[in-house]
Amino acid sequence: MAVNDPDDPDLLPCGESVDTLLRRLRAGRPSGHERTCPHCRAAAEEFRVLSAAQDEAAQETVAAPPDLVDQVMRTVRAEVRSGGFVTLDAGGRGWTRMRREAVAALLRAACDTVPGAAVGRCRFTTGPDGVAVDLTARFTGEVPAPRLADELRRAVRESALRHLGWRVTRVDVRFQ
Repeated sequence: MAVNDPDDPDLLPCGESVDTLLRRLRAGRPSGHERTCPHCRAAAEEFRVLSAAQDEAAQETVAAPPDLVDQVMRTVRAEVRSGGFVTLDAGGRGWTRMRREAVAALLRAACDTVPGAAVGRCRFTTGPDGVAVDLTARFTGEVPAPRLADELRRAVRESALRHLGWRVTRVDVRFQ
C-alpha cells in the first residue's frame, strides 16, 4: 500500500488520485480497487453526499420573477416620508388610525390585480365631498388606455369600500 505524499494533497492514503476517483465515479465505472478500498469508498461516500447536496441546492434555486426589480423600484419611488395618519370611522363603535402610506399601498395593491398596468404613485385626499385618488401608471400590456383606466378606477373603488369603508368620488389616472 502506498503512503500519501504530503506534497500531493490530491492523493488518498491508498495512493489513488482524487481526480481519477471522481472521474470514474461520475462516469459510473469505479475500478475494482475503488469498490473495495476503504479509503476510496469513504471518499466516494463524501463525494456522494456533496454531490447530492449540490443537486438539491440546484433544484431549490428559484429564479426571481422577471419584473421583480420593476415592482420593487415602483414601490420605493412611490413611498414617501411619513405623511401622518388617516382616521377611519367605525360607525359609532370607535375609530381606527392607518398610516397614509399604508392606505396608498392598499390602493396600489388593488391595482396590481389589473393586467396591463403597473401603478407607481398613489395619492389621495379626503374632504367633505369624499375621497379623491390620484394614480400614476404605466402600460405593461396592450389594453387600450380608456379601458385600462376604467379597470384601475373600479379596482380602487372596490378596495377602498371593502377595506376602508370609503366611497371614492374621483380616481384620476395619469399614464406615463
